[in-house]
Amino acid sequence: MAAGESKLRAGTTCQAVYDSVRSALADVGLADHFPHHAGHGLGISHPEAPFFVRRSSGSLVPGDVVTLEPGVYVDGIGGIRIEHNYLVTAFGFERLSNHTIALS
Repeated sequence: MAAGESKLRAGTTCQAVYDSVRSALADVGLADHFPHHAGHGLGISHPEAPFFVRRSSGSLVPGDVVTLEPGVYVDGIGGIRIEHNYLVTAFGFERLSNHTIALS
């Protein structure tokens, strides 16, 4: 989550957000267990642009409301997907969901 959050600001490419999340997972040997997107826009339909996916051509603009929801799935063990929602601003983001993410 922190890797994706570090990229959330207007002007950042969606590809950069995805790459940051994937890189953080690669650093701990889990990139091969990350089979989908890192998040997407929130609005009227589900899902909607912008999309944090490999080969994305979009960029963030002020006012985008997005979710980061990276997931890791290991065959024979299980998986986890975590999520927070954000408002993208010119200089960063405002987290809209403030629940605690913990395993305890």
